[in-house]
Amino acid sequence: MGEEIDTRCQRLAELDPEELAARRRLADGILDGIHMGLLDREAHLQNLQDLANLQSHKLAVLRHRLLELPLEPPPGPPQTLPSKKGTVPESRESLEDQFLDSIRQRDEGPRPRPRRRRS
Repeated sequence: MGEEIDTRCQRLAELDPEELAARRRLADGILDGIHMGLLDREAHLQNLQDLANLQSHKLAVLRHRLLELPLEPPPGPPQTLPSKKGTVPESRESLEDQFLDSIRQRDEGPRPRPRRRRS
């Protein structure tokens, strides 16, 4: 182990000070990049932890609400959701027709007179 330390010290003594300074600056830059990456990762993990806490809170609220609801449906006729008139394809076709009609109306408007060109 002592021999390894001696050889490393000798190699360090033989290095050019300018080269050593350049390598140190390069190493400092790399370490700064690693540090920034770690900070970004830590922030991401904190965001995920906050999201997990919010989801667990939502589950607790939903469980509490479930326990408050009565187990039997209310007496009387079942309530149905109001239906929209027509099906989705029919309503889409009517929307497309309205859009095409508005385009046709704009095209049918008066056209500006062409300008005369002076020669």
